[in-house]
Amino acid sequence: MTDPSQYVRERHNDGRRDVRWPDAPEPLTVPVYDNHAHLEIADGDEPLSLEEQLDRAAAVGVMGVVQAGGDVDTTAAIVGGIVATPPPEWVAEREELPDWVSR
Repeated sequence: MTDPSQYVRERHNDGRRDVRWPDAPEPLTVPVYDNHAHLEIADGDEPLSLEEQLDRAAAVGVMGVVQAGGDVDTTAAIVGGIVATPPPEWVAEREELPDWVSR
């Protein structure tokens, strides 16, 4: 699918849980990336668009997200391929790990 904003699954409120959006937390002290997001699920009383979800995340210090989708085997194979053989431009731009990190 070329337009991820069109890939939306709906989760219906059957009355068993509160589906209101919570208040935003305090912004994080350092920016982070969310490494497991499910932005394709239209959830809550008033589902948010992809752009609205990313804006809410950025407002509290989440600078980007990794969309978790598809089956586990495919996702693991893709991630494994990237980790095992990162593109040369990624290797050229990476920062050295601190000495205290075991290699």
